[in-house]
Amino acid sequence: MDYKNFKQTNSKWARQDYSGETIAAAGCGPTAVADAVYHLDSSITPAKTAKWMQANGCACNGSGTYYSGIIKALKHYGYEGATQLNWTSLYGKSNAAVVKDFLSKIKSGEYVGIACMGKSIWTQSGHFVFIEKYDGKKITILDPYNTKSSCGNTTKAAWEKYVKYLFLIPKKLYMVKTTKKQVKVRVYHKIGKKSKIKAKLPKGTKIGIYKTYKGTKYKYGQIKYKGNNRWIVLKNTKKI
Repeated sequence: MDYKNFKQTNSKWARQDYSGETIAAAGCGPTAVADAVYHLDSSITPAKTAKWMQANGCACNGSGTYYSGIIKALKHYGYEGATQLNWTSLYGKSNAAVVKDFLSKIKSGEYVGIACMGKSIWTQSGHFVFIEKYDGKKITILDPYNTKSSCGNTTKAAWEKYVKYLFLIPKKLYMVKTTKKQVKVRVYHKIGKKSKIKAKLPKGTKIGIYKTYKGTKYKYGQIKYKGNNRWIVLKNTKKI
């Protein structure tokens, strides 16, 4: 499933309360999160993400969304590997290592991301946007508010000096639910002494699969467990 460019000004949710204001005025955070989550759940909307984020400490009253709130929401909706890449603003900088790393990962096709922009064509203060693609030249942005083509398609040079904070999201192939008690979480995609068991997942655990590997006996799925890449045997799960 693809990602979706929701608009915070959509009349279906524009007037919904968020962060002491409305989604239209301050809901770029939950809207960018909804853009990402749509890939996993096509029933998602900014109305749903905003309601959950407001109720779970992600909204900063009068100031939109906490940076930590973006990660908290992404993890809640299934992106366990989501992470904030920097804690000091990058605004005004060029060729920052963290930006190069971020764009390199987006270009690989295995990641998407969210960027908090500073004063620029995107915003007068602060604004979250969803970063969908980077082909080495053009950055494809799903902007929760702006409709100008220059806000949706840009270059590294035109974009990077206005970036404040970056959030990286590993892509998922699909979601599964464990169907067996104590599904083993392994270091490698094989069974044996070298593939240490790091944990056991209870029956009914919902988790994302990022990659698959077909072994000689079993098919394995790569998951994110406590920030690390781990593997489970897929015969002990079912797709949801």
